[in-house]
Amino acid sequence: MINSVEISNVQAINPECDEYDFSSTSDKWYKKMCNNVNKNPLKFVRWRLANNKLYKYIDQDFPSLRDDCEYWKLVVPKDFRDKILQRCHDSCVSGHLGIYKTFHRVSRLFYWPFMKMDITKYIRKCEVCLRTMPEQKSPAGYMGQAVEPTKPWEIINSIEEEFL
Repeated sequence: MINSVEISNVQAINPECDEYDFSSTSDKWYKKMCNNVNKNPLKFVRWRLANNKLYKYIDQDFPSLRDDCEYWKLVVPKDFRDKILQRCHDSCVSGHLGIYKTFHRVSRLFYWPFMKMDITKYIRKCEVCLRTMPEQKSPAGYMGQAVEPTKPWEIINSIEEEFL
C-alpha cells in the first residue's frame, strides 16, 4: 500500500482573497507606491489600487492566449513575501521546485522588486532542498594527466608532432 499524504489544509493560491490584506504592512516602499498611485494615477498607468491592494501591469509573452486580468500582478510588501514563498515552494503540493520553476509559479500571480533574487536566496536556504537535492557541481580535477616538461618548448614540440 502506498503512503497517503493528507492535504485537507491545502488551499489554492488566490491573490484576490482577504488573506492578502496588506493594510498592516510596515514596508515603506509599498506604502509610498500606494500613495503615489492614489494621488497621481495618470503618472502611474501600469499601477492600480483596488480593494486596498496594489497591482502592477506586467507584459507577458503570447498576449492572445492570456486574459487581461492575468497581466495585473498583486504587489507584495516585504513582510508578506516569505509567506508567499512558503505557499509556492514549501507546501506539500508545491514539491520544493527549483529556482526557475518557483519563480514562474510566483510571478504568475505576484510581483515585487528583485523577486528572482529573493526566490534564489529563499531556495538556497531551504533545509529540505539542501538535504534532498543532488549537488549540481561537477567534480573538480584535470581533464587528463598533467605532463611536466623537462626542457623548454618540449610540450609545444610534442603537440606539433601529433598534427604532422
